[in-house]
This record gives sequence, structure tokens and C-alpha cells, in this order.
Amino acid sequence: LIKFKINFSLDDWGPASINITAPALFLATLEVDTPYDTFLDMRGWGRGAVFINGFNLGRYFSAGPTHTLYLPSPLLKTGTNRVSFLLVLV
Repeated sequence: LIKFKINFSLDDWGPASINITAPALFLATLEVDTPYDTFLDMRGWGRGAVFINGFNLGRYFSAGPTHTLYLPSPLLKTGTNRVSFLLVLV
């Protein structure tokens, strides 16, 4: 079970290493002016899961068959959105 803190700090986080040998969690922000339905292209990301503002958007696997994840506009909010990538396999 993955739990997200409501208020967390990224102060100690830095750029990702190219040589990832274990599962890793990547955090990012996405600035949105007007939310629209969109897709995340996950080709080249290996295997893992994506969370948008704490919502489990879905799993991905670069071998296919699905290379994109549908991101419906109600999951996005105007302003800053949190995007979390749980990378299990490169």
C-alpha cells in the first residue's frame, strides 16, 4: 500500500541518476492553466505506475501493448499538480 503525505518537502531531492538499479519514486510538478483531457507518453520509462495528485492513474510497461496513459481533465487542477512516478524496472 502506498500512502502519500499531504504536506511533504522536496528540499532534499535532487536530479535522478541515469543508473537506476532498484525501484525508485520520482516526483514532479505540472503547471496547468486550463485542465484538458490529455495523455502521458510512457515509452522509454520501463515499468511502473503513475499517480496524479495522489490518484493512481495506472500502470505502464514500455514493452507495450499500451504506451500512453489517459489523463482525464477532472484529475487535473488549475495551477500546480503533483505527478509521482513509481519506476519498478528500467
